[in-house]
Amino acid sequence: MYRPSSEHKAIYHDLEFKQLRATMSASFRELHKKLDEREAVLGDTLESTFKRNSERKKKRNAELEKLRKTYEMVETNLSETSLVDTGLEALKPIQTRIIELEKEGNVIQFGWDTSTLEQAINELGSFMVMSGSGREEELFHDHVGNGSPISPPRNDVEIHNSIPDYVTDEPRDYLQISEPLLSVGMTGGDPGQLKSSCGLAVDDLSKRIFVADYKNRRIQIFTFDGNCLAEFGESELFEPYGLCVRGDTIYVTDLGHNAYLSFSIKSQKLLSKTGSEGEANGQFDVPYGIDIDSDTKLIYVCDCLNNRVSLFDQTSNQFRRNIGSNLLHLPNDVKITESSVFVLDQNTVCIHNFDKATGAKLSSFISRGPDKQVEFAYFFCIDRHGNMILSDRDQNCLKVFSPTGVTICIVGEKGDEPGQFHYPEGIALRSDGKIGIRFRGYTLPELQKLLPSAEGGEVPLPEGLFWLLITGEIPNKDQVQAISKEWASRSDLPAHVVHMVSHFPSHLHPMSQLSSAVSAMQSESHFAKAYSEGVNKAKYWETTYEDTMDLIAKLPSLAALIFRHLYRDGKMATTIETDWSANFAHMLGFTEPNFIELLRLYLTIHADHEGGNVSAHTCHLVGSALSDPYLSFAASMNGLAGPLHGLANQEVLVWLTKLQKDLGGEVSDEKMREFIWHTLNNGQVVPGYGHAVLRKTDPRYTCQREFAQKHLPNDPLFKLVSQVYRVAPLVMQEHGKAANPWPNVDAHSGVLLKYYGLSEMSFYTVLFGVSRALGVLSSLVWDRALGLPIERPKSMTTEALQAIVKK
Repeated sequence: MYRPSSEHKAIYHDLEFKQLRATMSASFRELHKKLDEREAVLGDTLESTFKRNSERKKKRNAELEKLRKTYEMVETNLSETSLVDTGLEALKPIQTRIIELEKEGNVIQFGWDTSTLEQAINELGSFMVMSGSGREEELFHDHVGNGSPISPPRNDVEIHNSIPDYVTDEPRDYLQISEPLLSVGMTGGDPGQLKSSCGLAVDDLSKRIFVADYKNRRIQIFTFDGNCLAEFGESELFEPYGLCVRGDTIYVTDLGHNAYLSFSIKSQKLLSKTGSEGEANGQFDVPYGIDIDSDTKLIYVCDCLNNRVSLFDQTSNQFRRNIGSNLLHLPNDVKITESSVFVLDQNTVCIHNFDKATGAKLSSFISRGPDKQVEFAYFFCIDRHGNMILSDRDQNCLKVFSPTGVTICIVGEKGDEPGQFHYPEGIALRSDGKIGIRFRGYTLPELQKLLPSAEGGEVPLPEGLFWLLITGEIPNKDQVQAISKEWASRSDLPAHVVHMVSHFPSHLHPMSQLSSAVSAMQSESHFAKAYSEGVNKAKYWETTYEDTMDLIAKLPSLAALIFRHLYRDGKMATTIETDWSANFAHMLGFTEPNFIELLRLYLTIHADHEGGNVSAHTCHLVGSALSDPYLSFAASMNGLAGPLHGLANQEVLVWLTKLQKDLGGEVSDEKMREFIWHTLNNGQVVPGYGHAVLRKTDPRYTCQREFAQKHLPNDPLFKLVSQVYRVAPLVMQEHGKAANPWPNVDAHSGVLLKYYGLSEMSFYTVLFGVSRALGVLSSLVWDRALGLPIERPKSMTTEALQAIVKK
């Protein structure tokens, strides 16, 4: 068993570690200040509203009493005369008013627009806290009529599927966000001014917009708020047209040079120039649109007058092949998706869909015709649903079409006002924008660049992600190392837990062992002890934080102990005092450097992905009852152990093994198509494909795929996974029942673990659980700091459900 050194015991007092607590404390103080202000405003609003309601009620009751007395008096007097019928008819207006006032008495009536009250309550709810909510846990459950708590489960990992777009408007020479939020530029040759702006690209990491300034023979870079950062390329470019951005490099086609050029964005210097005028392979005759496939590292260039799309190696700029020859007529723009190459044909204004792997034409849609779907278009882009957005140059608008060519909407018209166009050309979607999974607002590709890695490594350390989730800030290397040392100092397991795990029966599932042992460690809870001693609720977060640090530190030791007892000789492997993942790998018995890098990647990308999944929501739910982090996390792991949540990576390996067994060695795409169709037609799913929220390839899958391409490109199982990635989405789209036909994180992880020798599939979910602790426990600290109330969703009776079904 690993024992921390005295040096690690003292690391708690290090400067960097104190900074973490100081950062958190400052953040919480600021939040509570804002919350107190907002609650005071809302409290005053509610008080004045209820006061007005009380006054209205008094007036209503007085009027009602007076009308009733009048009605009774007149009715009595009429009964003694011969004018009963006539008199009762005259009393009807009084009777109607009485009924109205009686009805008012059965509902809450506000003396102002109730939507204003709802907005005020929701504004407070969006902050996900109520000061003092521990006293009135059920407050605000039904104020806006939906029966659910105003406060949703708080989580700093979110999934987005919406995207804004940008468009260049050539003669007016300014960029315009199509909502529109902003217009940039004016006609001219100075920095920030444009002449016939054409191609357009957006980079979310740097928050910059890139424009091919055609007649000024340059590229210009703007910020998202419209400021011109740089303009360059005048000496190298002649007629810049299409462009795209990958990392620190911008690629631009040049009509005058009949070539594409690459520039360093940082230095703004020319890196390469590829192509010349001609008809031979690798030559161009008016190169227009350009795009890069991040998966295959191939550059696609529309060779307009040669009627083809030419492919080049991104690294060497060597020509690879052509697609669309004899099928295209003036191709103008190209866009690459997970499995297809879409080409906009200028002559017919038709978009052709080619298979990315084979180059075969699959379909065509959208065309110029009598209904004038599109009059004339140079550029287009594709949103997350596969919808096509074209800038119609002649009709001065943007047009959105479904994947089958049905018009969805039209944006804009001819004119000089914002939102109007005069020959729009370039259009671009923010490449990541609000698509995919974001950790505190950062995408995974961004975090791969920003978070510190181990010495000599390339993969971010999970400690860095934890720092980000708990503070909202990107840590530096020293801060990450401080966390590594702190977790090492806390990693020792209680003796009774070691004894407990050592005596578990060998047939007990490792996830059951994990959740049981975590519950047993509750004996060490700082929060439980402080709560029993009557600690002030404002300090709940402090002991929750201490428990979180202890539990995360001990989880690798616990998981390794379970692994060694179930699958090895029961003895713990010695470890070294390095980072959290490396220590974990050594305790498991794995020392291969690439496996350690894989484990760092695995533990980072599985940490969390919004608060609605079972494990994250369960931890929040149980924690909302003020159960300590040990009990909350144990419950979370019981949810993760469910087949619909944490066992998917095992099921992927089982399915791939069956595929290999049924189809034999080399599997053709056609055979695989038949196998996938057979799976779907039998009412089964393709394991690892689809996601409840995401509507594109899971970025966590992409991270793992890039790792495999670098470290195990020739592994047969990886090749099979790649082939499934190429074939399965097309079959699932044809099948038509999957909202998302793209792979998720589970489609790849098991293959990587198996390659490095971790083939015990029932243990994979334990690894998942160790990683998930980073997300759910950091979120739990915030839950206690914000004083979130107990979660109590509205329930439904059987009769209510039956009524819904009958409708």
